[in-house]
Order: sequence, then C-alpha cells, then structure tokens
Amino acid sequence: RVIFEFKVLPRDCNYAPTVHGSLLALLVDNCTTTMLYTLPNYYKWGGLSVNMNLNYHKPALPGQVIIIDAYSEKQGKKVTFTAAKI
Repeated sequence: RVIFEFKVLPRDCNYAPTVHGSLLALLVDNCTTTMLYTLPNYYKWGGLSVNMNLNYHKPALPGQVIIIDAYSEKQGKKVTFTAAKI
C-alpha cells in the first residue's frame, strides 16, 4: 500500500472549475503502477494496465490536496489486481 498526495492547480481543471476526470484516471493509473514496485518480485508484473473502472463521486477543486491510496487486492501468477481510493 502506498499513499500519494497531489495538489490541484488551476491548470488541472476544466471550465467548471473542477479537476478533469481524465487527470484523475491518469493519477490512479500511475499510482497503482508505481505501487507495484513495493511488492516482492515486482519485475514480474510489468506495470501494464489491463482494465480500469472508475466511479466519480465528488469533484476536486483548485487548491485542494488529493490523497490517493493505492494498494494490491490480489496477486495471481501473471496479473496483480490493484485498486485506489481518492
């Protein structure tokens, strides 16, 4: 499990102004992949995202600090299932 912080800047937002959903997806993807390096034999997993399912519950605003909690749910022989909460 790894915890990341990201401060939202105005350039990260759309006209609303709230954070672009694609930026949040990028953060989840990068943080869960980075978390793989903390696992034993991390080189076996490669870091390729196979599938992502995102549910957006609340917007993030400029100036806020986003906390991303990335963790491993399950490890198989060839795939590690990861998850993250923002």
